[in-house]
Amino acid sequence: MKENRTQPQAELSTRERILDAAGKEFIAHGLAGARMQRIAAGCGANKAMIYYYFNSKENLYRLVIGNAFSGIFRNIEGIIGEKAPLEKKIRALAEFYVKMYSENTGLLRLMMSEIAVGGEVLEGVLEELTGRIRDYDFPGALNETLSQGQRLGAVRQVDHRHTLMSLVGMSSIFILFRPVARVVLSLDEREAERFAKERAGHIADLLLHGILKAEKGGDR
Repeated sequence: MKENRTQPQAELSTRERILDAAGKEFIAHGLAGARMQRIAAGCGANKAMIYYYFNSKENLYRLVIGNAFSGIFRNIEGIIGEKAPLEKKIRALAEFYVKMYSENTGLLRLMMSEIAVGGEVLEGVLEELTGRIRDYDFPGALNETLSQGQRLGAVRQVDHRHTLMSLVGMSSIFILFRPVARVVLSLDEREAERFAKERAGHIADLLLHGILKAEKGGDR
């Protein structure tokens, strides 16, 4: 269902309440296990109202995922598009991803549950979203940033796609496997919190040491 910017504020508020309740339900139960009755109870609406606004549970699910990724993409585009040195961008991206995953563990669980059943809905939502966002191409923008560094002789030849996937993966791994990491790394809860806060800087250092050319006489 397309957004209607002329809708009264009361209607927008109802939609937002439904989307919020639906997000919690999908995080807890996935698409297959989610129940419209629980969503209705969670937002103080009724099932008929939810179907009026969103047509189906599947459409509601796609909107929940699409809204989340729309915000993520806007933040990433802002960071990569900023006129700043490569090192600053990499550190800002690492900080954003780690903070985003840490503060939105529910979204991460939702993504994992969707991927566990094949990820077709997630893939379709992302294809639609990237096609709808005007001038979307932050992988291309990252590639141009790296290419500029290569032309200046500061960056070695690297594949921007692998760079982006390494950043995404390293940023999420501790959040996903925190219970395992606590045991393997012998971390108590306080140490785990400190370790989580250190992740962004460590990820940025690893990426930069892999991207930047070695300096003569240096350790890169």
